[in-house]
Amino acid sequence: KKPYDQFGGQVSYKTGSYGLNRITADVNTPVGEEEDLAVRAVGAYHSEGSFQDAGFKESFYLAPSLAYQVNERLSFDVQTEFYSSERTNPVMVFLNRSAELEFEDLDELNYHRERSYTSNDLTISNPTMNLQARMSYEFSDNWRSETSVSRSRAKTEGLYSYLWDYAGDNGLFGRFISDQNSTTYGTNLQQNFIGQFEVASLGNTLAVGLDYYQSEVNNNSSGYILFDNVTMGEADTSEISKPAVKRDIADASITKSTTEEATYSIYATDILDITPRLSVMGALRLDHFVNRGTENARTGATTGDFEQTALSPRAGIRYQPLEDKVSLFANYMNGFSNVAPRSQADGSTKSFEPERASQWEAGVKTSWLGGRLDATVTYYDITVSNIVREDPDRVNFYVQDGENYSRGIEASVSASPVRGLNLKAGYSHNISEITETGNPALEGRRPESAGPQDLFNGWASYEFQGGALDGFAVRGGLNYAGENKIMNRSTTGTFTLPSFTVANAALSYNTPDYRLDLRVNNLADKTYYKGWTTVNPQMPRNLTANFTYKF
Repeated sequence: KKPYDQFGGQVSYKTGSYGLNRITADVNTPVGEEEDLAVRAVGAYHSEGSFQDAGFKESFYLAPSLAYQVNERLSFDVQTEFYSSERTNPVMVFLNRSAELEFEDLDELNYHRERSYTSNDLTISNPTMNLQARMSYEFSDNWRSETSVSRSRAKTEGLYSYLWDYAGDNGLFGRFISDQNSTTYGTNLQQNFIGQFEVASLGNTLAVGLDYYQSEVNNNSSGYILFDNVTMGEADTSEISKPAVKRDIADASITKSTTEEATYSIYATDILDITPRLSVMGALRLDHFVNRGTENARTGATTGDFEQTALSPRAGIRYQPLEDKVSLFANYMNGFSNVAPRSQADGSTKSFEPERASQWEAGVKTSWLGGRLDATVTYYDITVSNIVREDPDRVNFYVQDGENYSRGIEASVSASPVRGLNLKAGYSHNISEITETGNPALEGRRPESAGPQDLFNGWASYEFQGGALDGFAVRGGLNYAGENKIMNRSTTGTFTLPSFTVANAALSYNTPDYRLDLRVNNLADKTYYKGWTTVNPQMPRNLTANFTYKF
């Protein structure tokens, strides 16, 4: 949220089920009489319990920002973010990946979603900080420069646990715990030049830039230890606590390591307007990626260092057979994505080469009735190689040997048929397949991280116009997710989370000075789960109430 040249803001308080308390504030003010300098501060405090027998989260967020318009051509923006949180990690129930599963669905698993299998003094904290300064200078009416410098720090500290299925042992799970202690530093420098000009009477919008990003990960985490065993479906009667875990984990191995990466990039993008209805786009990006490897602080040895240079092209076309009503589009891109180092279960840090991808998509966008009816349909085709995935035989270890092929359609529509009534809906259908991997048990199958094949969401709202109900609004909607194969390999069998539909409803009253909101999430109290080789219970029905004062 950027500063602006007037005084204003709002303060909100939200309360709700499971001990929810949230206070937010957003205050903006100009400084001085010239109105060329403005500051804005956004802050939030959040505290919430859990629907399970243990669990909580507490966080604080503050984001001050400053905008300074030096003159008509030169301006500065400074944005900062400070975030601190402490929470219990939600239970992660990992299914065994190397042996045949003894259950195929939730009924056979006999998991009760109200059980957390943790303690409120087993917490993990994640303080983060982000700072960015940006300078914008307009050389002329058609050309400008944007320069930005940013710095970030993210820390993970505390106890993280999960349950691991022993497979074939009558619902017995091991509870594994690690003492996390890792800090990531990031630095980014970016210079962009953006301009508009004509060549042979054809309009061009050109962006040229340089980008430098450097990151350093200092990891002092322990490996995972087996603390004890629990039986699924039975109450957790163990005396799990922070002192007990710290005592048992004291002898766990700690691999002190530092991993450094840097990326040097240059890129250019040009949009060419051939006619008012036809535009084409071409782009090139050259990246030189340097992974300086992971240095073991105990031995002094560095492993995993390498360098790579790659050119990523992109092209696109847009044609409007009916100007401002129907647009046909298609684009293609080929490139790679740098993969951050991953902490392994034994406390070490492993570096990876970039993942590579090629993608094309095509679709149509339409707008009718003066913007009161909009719709978009897209078809995409994506191949990603050199994929980093979890080791099929060892939990919280990672390997890099995969290739996935994904294709599908996405559709969305929004409509305002009458004043005050807004309707939105979206649907996606995804077909995904593992086409190459070091594990034959996975080849030809849908990736366990792909999620449901079909997703749908719909939302409707009506705001009363005038009369005694002026300012009131009613809203409602639902989210649907199809079956999700979170385990899908020939060696273990398939474990499927069932499809679900979750409905939500809200009522609000809005005036120029304040706003009241009441919302019910999971209206029908649906029991549902998400996961990726894991079983993660989701929130039951919950109610929230929010009051906002505007000034």
